[in-house]
Amino acid sequence: MILLVPVSPEVPRFHRPTWGVSWVVALILIVCYVQFYSTVQADQTYVDRFQQMKEEGQLPDPASEADFLSKRPLLNLSVAPKNWSLERAIF
Repeated sequence: MILLVPVSPEVPRFHRPTWGVSWVVALILIVCYVQFYSTVQADQTYVDRFQQMKEEGQLPDPASEADFLSKRPLLNLSVAPKNWSLERAIF
C-alpha cells in the first residue's frame, strides 16, 4: 500500500490541464452551431415537407422526387460527398 502513494503529490507542469485549448474548441463549436443551425432547421423542414408530399401522392414518379430533393438547403454546403467548400459554408 505504501508503494502506491507518490513521493511528491504535485503534478508536473506538462501534465496539468490547459484551459486555453478547451475554450477555443468550445468557442469554435458555438460559432459553428450559430452559423449552421438555420440551414439544418430549413433542411429538416424541407425533408418533412417532402415526406408529407410523398404520403399524399403529390410526387408520382422518382424523377420528380429527385428534382424536389435536389433543391435541399443542406446541399448549399456540399453538392456532392467530396465537393464541399468552406466559402459556401461561411457565405
